[in-house]
Amino acid sequence: MSWSSGFEELIQLDPAARENLIVGSNYYYTIDNPENKKFVEAYKKKFKGVPPGYAGAAGYGLMKMTLLGMQKSGSVEPQKVITCLLYTSDAADEE
Repeated sequence: MSWSSGFEELIQLDPAARENLIVGSNYYYTIDNPENKKFVEAYKKKFKGVPPGYAGAAGYGLMKMTLLGMQKSGSVEPQKVITCLLYTSDAADEE
């Protein structure tokens, strides 16, 4: 059993090694919304058809959040960005 294994690593294992493997994840690339579909398409194009796992999704989400904070605060100063994000209720609705 594994939690948050990177699918990009698991997909490289021989199918026999994955048999009966139980895996949990914080993210899965089949989430059905426009933002995720766009991200998955771009990721798979860049990485030869391999879908994104936790690491790729976390990096993408954190960067989008950081850029939103910079945009909304009008600053690149870390404390101003952090303060702005603390008072942003739902970043997904802010785009």
